Amino acid sequence: MAPAVILSDRASGTTTFLGLLYAALVRWGSQSPEGFRVHASHASIRALKDIYASLMDGHFPPDGVELRREDLSFVLGYASSGHGWLSSSGRASELQLHVASLDTMGELRGRSFVWDQGLREKLASQVAVVLVDAGRLPVETDSLSDKAYHPWRKFDALVASSLALLETYQRTDRLHRRARLHPIFVLTKFDTLPSELRHGTLGGLVPSPLATAARATWGEDLLAGRLPQTWAVLQEGGHGVQFERPLWFTSWVGTERGPHGELRVRRHQTASVGGWEPDYPYVEFESLLSHLHKLASRVGDPLLAT
Repeated sequence: MAPAVILSDRASGTTTFLGLLYAALVRWGSQSPEGFRVHASHASIRALKDIYASLMDGHFPPDGVELRREDLSFVLGYASSGHGWLSSSGRASELQLHVASLDTMGELRGRSFVWDQGLREKLASQVAVVLVDAGRLPVETDSLSDKAYHPWRKFDALVASSLALLETYQRTDRLHRRARLHPIFVLTKFDTLPSELRHGTLGGLVPSPLATAARATWGEDLLAGRLPQTWAVLQEGGHGVQFERPLWFTSWVGTERGPHGELRVRRHQTASVGGWEPDYPYVEFESLLSHLHKLASRVGDPLLAT
């Protein structure tokens, strides 16, 4: 089983992202001709369903769920054939996603050995999904260097440290020394992205996720200017372990005012599959899942090696 990790900071929209990912998995899986599905333990499925239920009720997930998110893990793969999960080509294909906080990963830097099996599984990930709060992105890059302390610099350092940690772990694992690491960035709360970044500073409107090369270039401009430490790690690569070009996706949920003026999650009816779902950018999640699907289909020994 190939591990992958979702890296996030507190209050970055992680819980909402997981609920939307679950919604997209259900919809996308029902349309997948090969039967690519989400599988998880009873506890994880129940937690994901609870988050999704909150969104469908018009509420953002409660903070209490945030405390349990690092216990969540689920598998993307094909239905069991009795000999492991197989695609139509007969290849075993499964990708297990874990959730880890950037603070927890940062605490592991400098350790010579990690005893916790759960953390070891996360460190073995060759796919890293980094959640970035779009509303916190600094508009002017000068502010990052002018101020001795800038909260965004800490976030940048944590992301850089976590990705470097994954690279170090792969490099010290004899099976994965020639592996490739696949970074994926998701801009959560994308509706709060400053208008200067949405329309001008980063070179115009954010390209469609289907325009992979243009979206990647847009993301690289963002990384180089606003996450310079992370950009340096990705450019540097490792001794035999290299980073693939980062891919970028966005996540948000539509809102409306309730009868008493409260902010609620907006729902809409889906003509393609019937029923209701939260108002969210399904095309972004569809593209993300399609990419994870491709990575899962390339499972080998070592995973995703050159």
